[in-house]
Amino acid sequence: MSDFVLVHGAWHRAAVWAPVIAALEARGHRAIAPDLPSESVSAGAVQYAEAVAEAAKHADRPTVVGHTLAGLTLPLLPSRMEVSRLVYVNALLPDIGRSLAEQLTADSPALNDDIGRNYDREARSFWPEEDAFRRLLAHDCSELQAATVFAQMRPQARRPIKEVTPLLEWPGVPSAAILYCDDVDLSPGWLWGVARERLGVEPVELRGSQLGFVADPEGFVDALEALG
Repeated sequence: MSDFVLVHGAWHRAAVWAPVIAALEARGHRAIAPDLPSESVSAGAVQYAEAVAEAAKHADRPTVVGHTLAGLTLPLLPSRMEVSRLVYVNALLPDIGRSLAEQLTADSPALNDDIGRNYDREARSFWPEEDAFRRLLAHDCSELQAATVFAQMRPQARRPIKEVTPLLEWPGVPSAAILYCDDVDLSPGWLWGVARERLGVEPVELRGSQLGFVADPEGFVDALEALG
């Protein structure tokens, strides 16, 4: 039995991990998923990491799994909590000395130009239309799966994206990457390259959208267990 902490990405809530938590618990593992302060315009990666560490304070050397934007938070965790492994899933990884916004501008085409997102008065991004969300993030999910996730979504503030990463050096803990290679929103080639460059690992490739773990939670848990 292992402990897992599952960290959601942009726009999501902890509830996006519900299918994975159910699959993990059915196999005898323990899992929690904290809600990040994604809507707060004053919260950056440090505040996200503090929220994760507080939620996971009773976990026993967990494997911490982070999706997309959570890649900016995961490497800040080993200085705040004991972890056994960090697993990055289609993760936007920090580049020391730069912001994510600088990365995405310089490293185009990391993002799909067919955005489908909009912005509110506080410059927080959100998805106004379910059709665009399904096309770009959840094309392999069932109608029920996609509708459930879409109903949970919320605005994502920009501070984690605009701030220069607070990471000063990569943590010396085991790391792994899982890459859903049918991601339409983020470039799989770019994700693969930065994972190899910054984590020093070969990503485990799975077929599926950016939300492939919702479409096939059992397959995702198989991949997590295979990491050891």
